[in-house]
Amino acid sequence: MIKNIIFDMDGVLIKSMKNHVYSWKKALKDHKININEEEFYLNEGANYRLYLSRILKENNIRLTKKGKQKIIDEKTKLFKERKLEEYKIQKYLKKLKEQNIKLIIATGARNSVVKEALKLYFKDYFNDFVCGDDIYRGKPFPETYNKAIKKLKAKKEETLVIENAPLGIESAKRAGLKVYAIETTLPKKYLKEADKVFKNHKELFEYLFSHDIVPQS
Repeated sequence: MIKNIIFDMDGVLIKSMKNHVYSWKKALKDHKININEEEFYLNEGANYRLYLSRILKENNIRLTKKGKQKIIDEKTKLFKERKLEEYKIQKYLKKLKEQNIKLIIATGARNSVVKEALKLYFKDYFNDFVCGDDIYRGKPFPETYNKAIKKLKAKKEETLVIENAPLGIESAKRAGLKVYAIETTLPKKYLKEADKVFKNHKELFEYLFSHDIVPQS
């Protein structure tokens, strides 16, 4: 039986992926680096510092630590200027809480972004969160999900992960966790390593409540 659910944030709780692409493009414009949208989605969840280092290396650009930090700060600033939109799933989260399911966020996003999303839309639902600032080796390494399990003091066999990206699925699998994926940003062909793939949130939660979450009497 599922007693704990770990949610990725970008593309699962909030509609933020296009905002990320926009912000990275703007922050990197002086270096004439173009971000391919689908490629970014395929690499979603990676630590933002490692992502920047990889992009710079691919474009044969060498920067100092200070230069890299300037880009990260600009990207963060641009992202915060754009409105955060949520997937309207509060009714499902409320139902999960009523069944005493523990919920936690595990994301590569920065601490300030997670806190903003919680404040705006989800402050009453989640027990805790793990963010990119807490992690040395982000997705696809298992550290993110292992830390979430530790924070929840949960058993892995009683825990489910909700993801939307290949690196996140790989991260959860390497942590020994069951994973369901939703096609919010990528089609099923990229998510096939998940235990199950759903078209949307409605389909996901309907399955959860009919198969994995047993109502308590």
